[in-house]
Amino acid sequence: MKRTLLILALLFSLCVPALAATHSIQVTDAAITPNTITGVHPGDTITWVWVSGRNTTTNGLIPSAAPGWNSPIEPTVPVFSYPVPNIPGVYNYKSDSTAGMTGSFTVEATGVPTVAAAQFEVYPNPSNGVLVLQLLQQGEATITIADVSGREVVRQQSTVPGNNIDIHQLAPGIYIITAQQGGALYRKELVVK
Repeated sequence: MKRTLLILALLFSLCVPALAATHSIQVTDAAITPNTITGVHPGDTITWVWVSGRNTTTNGLIPSAAPGWNSPIEPTVPVFSYPVPNIPGVYNYKSDSTAGMTGSFTVEATGVPTVAAAQFEVYPNPSNGVLVLQLLQQGEATITIADVSGREVVRQQSTVPGNNIDIHQLAPGIYIITAQQGGALYRKELVVK
């Protein structure tokens, strides 16, 4: 059984990106470049970077559970970053400086990137009992555990840092534990023995 879990963990880790990606969008007073981005994964970051003029980035039509945004992009606010939530779909955005300045990015349902891994600890791992979560940032967080097919098996609200989660009910296998806190999304692989 231990050997099977070890082999599954190794295979799974080969399929999981080690670091989240940052996708940059250049903003001028007349254009957004690029205006379409595909291949975005949960945990990635979309960053609008000021080049010239005075502008904003505001969400248009986005998936219903996703957090919106509205930020100036100008000399006093030259960069705005949006942490991509674990909600697949097309995220449309617009600018208010010139009519027709619109864009979109598409969040894929696949992949399990690790975001700010050093700020999120789960132990013991592997485990078969009670997990301890440590987040460096204090406050409320939503904790979820999903199996490798993406099916959510545990969800709870938590006050962090320091929180215990009982996983006695989980079958042995590989899971993804996620803590969503404000705009940050933290993920780790979890092995249940």
